[in-house]
Amino acid sequence: MTAGVEAWTSAGATGEVRANAARVLRGRLTEQLAHGEPSLAADPLGEGAAALRTLTTPVLVGVGEHDMPDFFEGGEGLAHDLDAGETVVIPAAGHLAPREQPAAFCPLLLEFVRRLP
Repeated sequence: MTAGVEAWTSAGATGEVRANAARVLRGRLTEQLAHGEPSLAADPLGEGAAALRTLTTPVLVGVGEHDMPDFFEGGEGLAHDLDAGETVVIPAAGHLAPREQPAAFCPLLLEFVRRLP
């Protein structure tokens, strides 16, 4: 399982791999809905999303350049929904951007922290 997730989220994953991963994840969600499990699609963060929207402090949302579209768009959407949200794209990274590209991630984080009031 871990190897599969790593392959799906790595910066080197092809478009076909990403499409297959998205299909599998969507299929799992369909199974959950069919069996009466709670829907996470409407509000994946649950009540946490509403709490996040009340934040007034600056928030940095980092997304990997090669992350799956759902996660990439979700990160951008989260930053957009926050009054003080900001998105940075970590080049050549997948879902685990800080781990995959620490040399690219750390300067972005430091620059953000230096701008904090």
